[in-house]
Amino acid sequence: MIQPIVEGVGEIEAVPVLLRRLAAQMDVAHVPLGRPIRRGRGHLIQREGLAKAIDVARRQTGCRGILVLFDADDLCPKTGAIPLQQEAARIAAAIPCPVVLANKEFEAWFLASLEDLSDRPAGRASYPGDPDQKRGAKEELERRLAMYYHAPADQPKFAARINLRRVHERSRSFRKLVKEYRLLLLALGFAPDQWPAIGPEAS
Repeated sequence: MIQPIVEGVGEIEAVPVLLRRLAAQMDVAHVPLGRPIRRGRGHLIQREGLAKAIDVARRQTGCRGILVLFDADDLCPKTGAIPLQQEAARIAAAIPCPVVLANKEFEAWFLASLEDLSDRPAGRASYPGDPDQKRGAKEELERRLAMYYHAPADQPKFAARINLRRVHERSRSFRKLVKEYRLLLLALGFAPDQWPAIGPEAS
């Protein structure tokens, strides 16, 4: 079982949706996922708080892998994750435990597939900028989709609707998630395909 650790209320339901969709894209039929453990970002960016969250995760029955996912905000998702990843590896010990930071917010991945979220033909326009550099992605979704964004209800729904290939193409932090998740599946004995496919089979 893979035990996710997440930051937000909405991600408790949304992250399993996203991980199952990605596993299916990699031709992995069934990945057991634990119900995500929620911890505030303030805890996860501190070594002590991260260590406590991982310790709770590794004690869950059947846990063989852990995935930590939270918003980077103003933290560099690359350099900022290095000490956190080192601490995660130390605490998790023999259990693989990648740390992934969504840049700058989880909702940036929704912006990367904006045209797939609107129910109105007139609103199906792509986000023109780099979604990973947008502060206030939630507010941008509200403005562009003419809606009130409520994370607990909308995150799972949007996680089910986004075009994964489109998000992979447009978001570097999402590509990091895909890479680390595939490595985690490999470490747990699954045989995930390379995704997106590279070479002739990609067509």
